[in-house]
Amino acid sequence: MIVAKRQLLDDVRNLQSTHIPERRDGEARAVKIVDDIFVADTCLDENLKLADLPKYVAQSPDAMPSLRLEKDLSTMTLFERMEGRIDQSEALN
Repeated sequence: MIVAKRQLLDDVRNLQSTHIPERRDGEARAVKIVDDIFVADTCLDENLKLADLPKYVAQSPDAMPSLRLEKDLSTMTLFERMEGRIDQSEALN
């Protein structure tokens, strides 16, 4: 996942000058990495550059994350964060 995040951040930098952390250590590291990816996605979306990202593909299905990995990422925590962001967005509007 870290390689994928690094590639995404490189592509984001090529599209705009947004700084997003490249390394996250400590507890809940996977959750922080996914949160950084959401930040990159949000920045691109807000600047109408999301469609300018290259298309990403896997060389084989074996190279794709398993469902177990998704579960290990504390999916509920991610949904709670997304819900919080949606609530903040709605409060601003």
